Amino acid sequence: MIEYYEIFYIFVAETEMKQKTSKILKILAGVALSFVFLLILAVVLLNTEAVQQRIVNMATELLSEKLGTKVSIHHADINILGGYVNLHGVEIDDQQQRKMIQLEKLSVNLEMLPLLKNHIIVEEADIEGLDKGERLDTSQLPVSD
Repeated sequence: MIEYYEIFYIFVAETEMKQKTSKILKILAGVALSFVFLLILAVVLLNTEAVQQRIVNMATELLSEKLGTKVSIHHADINILGGYVNLHGVEIDDQQQRKMIQLEKLSVNLEMLPLLKNHIIVEEADIEGLDKGERLDTSQLPVSD
């Protein structure tokens, strides 16, 4: 026969287990909510003018370095959720510092998941207002995989 103290120990053990489970669920919910909050914050920050201009500056510096010539981008509209980037006022000089390409607008749709692995996959690209310089010699552009 089960004694009174045995029932009490079973009840206490079940209560402690429920409390531990409740604490674990609260911690997991807090972590999940924190992750969602940080994700929303990142999306909001990426849609601000200051952050987008910083990204444009970093991109122009990287492109200038890779191409070995001057690259400038006047303005960018970046929508992370939509997966598109619109670059306005793109100018690329050739190696002799002459205007090689000038675009009013370059619109690019990107696949978002590969970006997490530092891969850029362009789904679609549209060019508006292309003005090429005196000559366009693509052999001057060092393109790598």
